[in-house]
Amino acid sequence: MIKLTDFFVYQRCKWQRIKMKKILIVILIFGIGLIGISVRGYSDTEIDFTVLLKGEKIISPGDSFETGESDFNPGFVSFFNRLGDFLKENQGVIIEISGHTDNSGTMEINQKLSLSRAQRVKDYLVGKLGIDKDRLIARGYSSRFPIADNNTPEGRAMNRRIEIAALKNDNPAGTLTYLRRDVFTKFPDKIDFIRATINQDLFHLYRVLTRQKSNANVTFQDLSKINLGPQSLMIIYSLMERGFQIPRKQNVHLMTGGLRTKLNKLKGKLQVETPSCLISSNSVEILVGIDKKKMSALSVFDGKSEVKAQGTKVEVPEGFGTTVKMGKPPDPPEPLPKAPQLIKPVESKTNLPGKPDTGKASIQFQWQRADIEDKYHLQVAGDPQFEKIIEDRTLPDNAAAFSLVIGTYYWRVAVINKRGIEGYAAQSFFTISGGLPDLPLEITPGTEDVYKTTQAVFTVYGKTMPGTRLIMQDQQFQAGRQGEFTGTIPLHIGWNHIMVQAIHPDFQQKIIWLSFYRRSLGTSAAAIGLRFDNAVQSDNFVNTYALQVGKSFSLGSRFETELSFGLARLSWKDFPGDYKKAAAAFPFSAALRLMLAKGKLVPFLSTGLTTYLTFARERETDTIDTMFFISPEIGGGFSFPIFNTRGGFEIKYTPLLKKEPFFPEIAHRIAFIFRIL
Repeated sequence: MIKLTDFFVYQRCKWQRIKMKKILIVILIFGIGLIGISVRGYSDTEIDFTVLLKGEKIISPGDSFETGESDFNPGFVSFFNRLGDFLKENQGVIIEISGHTDNSGTMEINQKLSLSRAQRVKDYLVGKLGIDKDRLIARGYSSRFPIADNNTPEGRAMNRRIEIAALKNDNPAGTLTYLRRDVFTKFPDKIDFIRATINQDLFHLYRVLTRQKSNANVTFQDLSKINLGPQSLMIIYSLMERGFQIPRKQNVHLMTGGLRTKLNKLKGKLQVETPSCLISSNSVEILVGIDKKKMSALSVFDGKSEVKAQGTKVEVPEGFGTTVKMGKPPDPPEPLPKAPQLIKPVESKTNLPGKPDTGKASIQFQWQRADIEDKYHLQVAGDPQFEKIIEDRTLPDNAAAFSLVIGTYYWRVAVINKRGIEGYAAQSFFTISGGLPDLPLEITPGTEDVYKTTQAVFTVYGKTMPGTRLIMQDQQFQAGRQGEFTGTIPLHIGWNHIMVQAIHPDFQQKIIWLSFYRRSLGTSAAAIGLRFDNAVQSDNFVNTYALQVGKSFSLGSRFETELSFGLARLSWKDFPGDYKKAAAAFPFSAALRLMLAKGKLVPFLSTGLTTYLTFARERETDTIDTMFFISPEIGGGFSFPIFNTRGGFEIKYTPLLKKEPFFPEIAHRIAFIFRIL
């Protein structure tokens, strides 16, 4: 039987146990609540990180950091993991991680704490998630920029935060400097393409799309250029701000179509990603194309490029090309196809008369066929750099025709072989005009000055359009296949004003005047010559070297005389008397030349006499004896134009007569003379 006192004691103990359980439950619930507050997570669906691409910033949730702590609360790991996933999906984005504090400490302490918080987040993204550290900029801003009231615990918790912002596209990657027909661009945060405009800036992740028969030129900041062909889609990768540049593996992503580069400082830095490979270019000019099966074709016109696909790297040197099929390694490089020979318009300066009523002319293009399986890439542009493409066609045959308005055009055509590799291009240009254009005419001598001469017949030469008929002083002659011509003009003593008339059916007639003054007998030109002769048959003399200067005079239409003197070195072997084997001499020459023909290259016969005043040194006494040698000369050679004057080359046979009281001798010699008049 239970006593009453025991019953009350039992009930009180039972009540105390119940009370204790309730207290423990309350403490447990409170503790769990506290723990929940300290480790509460953040929903993965609450933040859209793509707003960073629109220029907006993202703020870490409240209670991300405890007071005075630089490590973020473990419950917010998912937030930074999602940030890392976003950065992996958007390789071109550089972000700024800015740390902030509440106002609990001093400004100096808070500055260090805010920077430490930003750095811890950066270290986590780099060390745990593998994000490139060059894409993360950590900065601390202390408590200078609160977003909530620091007078409340909740406000201070919100101010202890991290802010994420993508660096702005303050500097465009490039500019659209030329558009033909249907060209469109798309911003990263837009769904639809819009029509592009000339001089439109292109930023990071912008897309450029060309439709059929359309082209676009993208010019980068260093004036490097990319020409985008028809039916192409290209993504631009570049993001710059405050000197930071994206460390991307590729600068552009060509998804369809083709492009041609003309690089400046980007040489060696441009990388092009295609659906089947990654191309690293160390060239000024390369050509990349993608066919309907996503096969990539590369042509390297200078330098070298590296192609990487399926873990295989292939180096493509200058003058070679390669192809890369989807899911396959690059094919071995092969030489580029050679440039085809152009048939028409055949001349680079061909002028075609347009139709005045329409302002257009139908132009026929034709070139030599390569292989029957090959195709051809024809481009017509309004400039020699082919930056302003007017027509861009891939053709199965070696001919094309289309109408063009009046103007000057440049065109080129290249062979595309059966593997899809495009080769070197043959290039020319032509002009379409509403009337007959001016006839180009280059002539020597020029029309600016009076040409003074003593020649009775003067040779005129130059270049114009093939098929041109020229008339000079009632003489008519035809320009050659390359437009070259040569004509002779008889000159009388005194002033001569010669009219040169050029006539071509496709050009306006051109008339120019040449002025000559012919002296009756005067100095034709100064002569500077180098002479070397060697004995053919002689017991004593070996050879002679001489440098001579003089004057040449015209004696008539075909005769010319020359007087000269110089310095010579004579060599002999067994000269009578005890003399050394070499002696110095002063040669004095007089020559008469007969011109055999007219033109640029003038053959002639010559005869003359050279006297050598020689100073020979005796071996024993070292005294110098003076003696004379007389050398009659007969020979021939030719003169030719050089440096707006005339030069000459001559070969002479010279029997050399030694003149000394007791010893006559004849030495047979051959002389080679070079002369600049």
